[in-house]
Amino acid sequence: GSVVERIRSNARHGLRLADDFVQLARARRRPIAPEPVDLCDMTREGADMVWPRATARNVRIEDGSGDGEIWVMGDHAMLLRATVNLLDNAVKFAPEGGQVDVAVRVEGGRARLSITGPGPDMPPGRAERPFALYAEGRDVKGQTSIGLGLAFVQATAVRHGGTADYHHEPGYGATFSLSLPLADDD
Repeated sequence: GSVVERIRSNARHGLRLADDFVQLARARRRPIAPEPVDLCDMTREGADMVWPRATARNVRIEDGSGDGEIWVMGDHAMLLRATVNLLDNAVKFAPEGGQVDVAVRVEGGRARLSITGPGPDMPPGRAERPFALYAEGRDVKGQTSIGLGLAFVQATAVRHGGTADYHHEPGYGATFSLSLPLADDD
């Protein structure tokens, strides 16, 4: 591409990084006013937001959640952004024509949102601590990634009394999941 294109791309990348830093700082400190959030519905919302990028790369997002509702108490905007970060990553790293699977289920008395996708293995050192901030990986276009998106996911999980997990299938890809306490029935 031209020099102008490169500058434009770097500027966009810089702005995105700055925005991600602000979001991460907020996720760690901002008081949460919990409201009931239906994770199934929120996941569909996240998939809609990532759809343009998925379509551009010919990647299918398959939602295996069914029509049920699974409720947690939390900050809708934060949970949505965490979900979009995970979906966006999965789409970005999946091969052209690949498929990303997303599902929300109740497991062991908690709500579990998992996103599974094919893609390259994480660099050594990164896989042991996938949510660590310093961790440097490279995305498909070769731009460096310092793991802000995943750090945000973990901060969101922690703030909601939950956990963020990473499970790697050698030679296939990875499952990232967010496990959160279920909302009380009332």
